[in-house]
Amino acid sequence: MLNREKDEKVALRSILITFFLVLIKILAYFLSGSIAIFADAIHSLTDTVSSLLVFLGIVFSKKKTKKFPYGLYKLENFASLILSIIIFFAGFEIIKEAFQYKTLTRNYFWPLGVAFISSLISFLLSNYKLKAGKEVNSPSLIADGIHSRTDALSSIIVFFGVGGGLLNFPLEKAAAVIVALFIFRASFELLSNSVKVLLDASIDMDTMIKIRDIIMDFPQVTRIITIKGRNSGRFVFVEAILEMDVNTLEEAHGVSEEIEKAIKREIKYVESVLIHYEPLKKELKKAFIPVKEDKPTLHIGEADEFVIVEKYDDKFRKIGRIPNPARLTDKGKGRIIMDFVEQEGIDAVILPSPPPDKHLILMLKGKGIRIFIEENVSKILSS
Repeated sequence: MLNREKDEKVALRSILITFFLVLIKILAYFLSGSIAIFADAIHSLTDTVSSLLVFLGIVFSKKKTKKFPYGLYKLENFASLILSIIIFFAGFEIIKEAFQYKTLTRNYFWPLGVAFISSLISFLLSNYKLKAGKEVNSPSLIADGIHSRTDALSSIIVFFGVGGGLLNFPLEKAAAVIVALFIFRASFELLSNSVKVLLDASIDMDTMIKIRDIIMDFPQVTRIITIKGRNSGRFVFVEAILEMDVNTLEEAHGVSEEIEKAIKREIKYVESVLIHYEPLKKELKKAFIPVKEDKPTLHIGEADEFVIVEKYDDKFRKIGRIPNPARLTDKGKGRIIMDFVEQEGIDAVILPSPPPDKHLILMLKGKGIRIFIEENVSKILSS
């Protein structure tokens, strides 16, 4: 067990703990004759079986074969789907415990004590599995944690049912209805999430927006043509077709690798980033260099003036200087600069390095304006 990954260790520990709970509940049943504690033992057995399914799903989801070269990651979601159905029926089981099994034949101590201990252990185990599941982004482990929470609730109902029997007050009926509603809701959420992944639904919008922003941070990328993302088990797969301003296939390949590294660095559990690229077809004719105190600046909105250049025979040539129309205003700089670019027929902005103003850069790229990084921009100004 020491060499196993964290998710496998958690699943194995869950199997051992839940099976221990099954044994002590069955022992309590033989010592007390309580049908309620026996039903709770059966419910705990479903928790053991579900943990076993999770363990098998985690182990086999990591296997890659010739027949399944992309892995079996969706086995985790399939296990989560099965667990959602188990949890759903567990809700009915809990209601049955509260409404049907009320009578004890002998010895109240054992079912009361075991139900209390079981609810405490199951609750702690649930928190442990939920925390670990979120850390490793395991949908099946999270589902198993929720199932353990239902086991804890089941034991609580048994505890109050037995206690209510001692006081001749049926507390378990109201509790069963409330608990069942929570269980049905959790089951539906798990079922919905599992089905979405199994049907290759897109990843959430916030993650997709973050991926788009990461891609557009690269000055070589002029436009995102299409982008898709999907979940498979705990992992994320991304595909994108990008328009790039590059000169060679090797340069495009290098940019694609850097984009992949950036996405995997910023977003957890990205297994694959597949990028196709199309070269920019637009020919660069006219550009401007933002200048402040006669030196190139990365802060376009704060520049004193824009040096206008044209491209001849793969070389830039200065043709004029225009004061920055946004230099005297604090608001709406981006809109003013966009109007200037359109009026002057600008194709690109030349900068010495990637700029910090991401918002304005996205606006420029959205209009098809290229961001041209030129380390020797000072030579262009002095020519």
